[in-house]
Amino acid sequence: MLKVVQTLDDAMEFKRWMGERGCETVALDTETTGVNSFDPKFKVRIIQFGSNEAAWVIELDRWLGLVDEICTGFKGRWYIHNSRFDIAALAVHGVKLNWAQTDDTMIAMRLA
Repeated sequence: MLKVVQTLDDAMEFKRWMGERGCETVALDTETTGVNSFDPKFKVRIIQFGSNEAAWVIELDRWLGLVDEICTGFKGRWYIHNSRFDIAALAVHGVKLNWAQTDDTMIAMRLA
């Protein structure tokens, strides 16, 4: 299932879905305007959350509060490919992810 959060109902459905994840692992990825998070024009365009059965796409500009609430309140583990970049990119917008909850698949891939 692929779902784009466009309405308040979509946002509530996403929050329900994340709530059902509990302490599971959820994948997270950002799409940005560039690779330099120190550039004044840099921003996160969209953020994606997913599992084996579902993917959610969210425009950060429209749903920053929702994303912040989810990222700070989630108690499970994040799978992120190149977490150093995504965590820094979200921090530009004031969204904080807990490093201790993060498994970086890029590091795992290189070790394998």
